[in-house]
Amino acid sequence: MLTLAIVRKFIRFDQPLTQEQLKELEEMDKAPIVYDEDCPPLTDEELEKVAAIVRKRNAARAKANEPVLEPLAPLYVLPDTMRTAEKYGTRVMARLLDLAVQDETMIQKCL
Repeated sequence: MLTLAIVRKFIRFDQPLTQEQLKELEEMDKAPIVYDEDCPPLTDEELEKVAAIVRKRNAARAKANEPVLEPLAPLYVLPDTMRTAEKYGTRVMARLLDLAVQDETMIQKCL
């Protein structure tokens, strides 16, 4: 029986990549995509159906005034901020940013 695991790695953007990191990224880029019964390959038509479902869901959320999460990149931060992100995770950091933009005092401190 094949067992898979999720491995998370953090890359420090304030430092150059090591040779080991470069090699690992190159190996990952060359690795084949592994499909299974839970994640089969999809045709272009099937992918378009999935995209249509996502667009419909996002439109419904927008109509209901629910926020649609979007990535924010690139976002350059200080090394101390990266260490905090590594310690608490990106969800906590995203929530901190959400709270900060709702606080006019915090915004003024950053101008």
